[in-house]
Amino acid sequence: MVGDRQFYKLQPKVMKIRVSKQGALIPIELLNGAEELEIQQQGDRIILLPIFKTDPILDLGSNPINCDASDASENHDQYLYRSL
Repeated sequence: MVGDRQFYKLQPKVMKIRVSKQGALIPIELLNGAEELEIQQQGDRIILLPIFKTDPILDLGSNPINCDASDASENHDQYLYRSL
């Protein structure tokens, strides 16, 4: 574990699933808690990369100032350096 980010050791699993006109449904137990997937096509292979939202860098800027200012992210300099 590095910081808050969790690294999962992938164990090889083989499973066959049916493909319908809409696509394919991936069983949740294969996703190891991922909230999103990145899908890559490399030749005749389809690669699924799980995206975990536990990395705090992904939330950077989502709540920049803890106050009642609704425009804090757009005007943060004015709030930080009021003497300018």
